[in-house]
Amino acid sequence: MVYAVERLAVLSEKAKKLLDKLDYENIKYKIGGGYNGWKECGDFDRIMITATVKKIPSELISQLKINGKMVVPVLEKNRERLTLATKIQSNRNYREKN
Repeated sequence: MVYAVERLAVLSEKAKKLLDKLDYENIKYKIGGGYNGWKECGDFDRIMITATVKKIPSELISQLKINGKMVVPVLEKNRERLTLATKIQSNRNYREKN
């Protein structure tokens, strides 16, 4: 199952139309800020964030399975750094790889 969170309804609807046209059936959509994730649907194997953040959201780390991975662009010294975060224990412990 794929869970897609989009802030703008128009973008979510556009993505849904395209993916429906391509016969994808295993996608659930949610309109809202993705910073807090989708608690009621976790724990996730993978999370991909497309918006740059100042720090890795601990709320999203907590929604990963142990050894789950999240790809996220992090703003560091006025530059984006694409980061892979892997959850290593329960709660919010993770390690980063650039």
